[in-house]
Amino acid sequence: MDFFFPIDTTWVVTEADSFLINGEWYVYPADSFYVYPDLGKHEKIFLKLIEENTDFRNRYFARYADMNSTIFSCEVMTTTLDSLLAILEPEMPRQIERWGGSMTEWKRNVQDLKDFIAQRCQLINAGIAECYNLTGPYNVVLQTDPPQSGSIQFNTLTHTTLPWTGEYFGNMTQSLVATPKAGFTFEGWQSSNGQTTFADLNKASTNATLGAPDTLTAVFRNLTATKDQDVATLSFYPNPTSGLVTLTEGSYANGSSYEIINADGKKVASGQLTHHQINLEGLVSGIYAISVHNADKVAMGKVVLIR
Repeated sequence: MDFFFPIDTTWVVTEADSFLINGEWYVYPADSFYVYPDLGKHEKIFLKLIEENTDFRNRYFARYADMNSTIFSCEVMTTTLDSLLAILEPEMPRQIERWGGSMTEWKRNVQDLKDFIAQRCQLINAGIAECYNLTGPYNVVLQTDPPQSGSIQFNTLTHTTLPWTGEYFGNMTQSLVATPKAGFTFEGWQSSNGQTTFADLNKASTNATLGAPDTLTAVFRNLTATKDQDVATLSFYPNPTSGLVTLTEGSYANGSSYEIINADGKKVASGQLTHHQINLEGLVSGIYAISVHNADKVAMGKVVLIR
């Protein structure tokens, strides 16, 4: 990460040498190290807080990871730079004519910016983990069960469109808050691989420590379904299917509404029953959950789509 160091940082290289002291030879191997510039008072305060205040340490690196997973991500930074370049490039010939330089020089500088973004993306999180005794970064997926039943606040970011993915550190705590939508209540947290430790699995607002890449699920219960609706298991044929499926339950009349949810928890289609059938044409191969609603009845089932 040499290019991230301050410009007045010095790289010192010492050659191998030996000394005879009191009749005994002492051999010193070659070595190399950085000599950093003297820290200012603000940097010293920051490092002292990181070392001595656990709450500050957790909040700082949680916020850092939030930003690196969103506005400072490679995709966002590259897209932002490209949008600026699209504005600037048409103006560069007049700029060069008035103030000098060349398009070749300008394009070289642009490439330097792009190279820096690419290098930063490869090194920054691993460098933070190494420098500050963190582990990871780990890929974290946030989702709800059932899909679209609530939102999750992870550290400083609130995610209403789920599943959501980001990169976060271990050897520190992450804060989580699950908020159910109307008609749902919070039931508990789940870790897909069991490598995440929760302070309390049964509390909507809790802390967690990551031990590996993981999928964290906020589990909600549908109050409307358990109190006001008869919930049934829905069956389809043929299943697997290549596109068109028919309900085996005949009490769901034509015109009943349905929703199709993919394996990532996203609604990919909706409509109304026609001849007790649902058409999955236009969807890619995979496993889909289908819910059908009719008055005070709701039924759910799964379909395997094979192209």
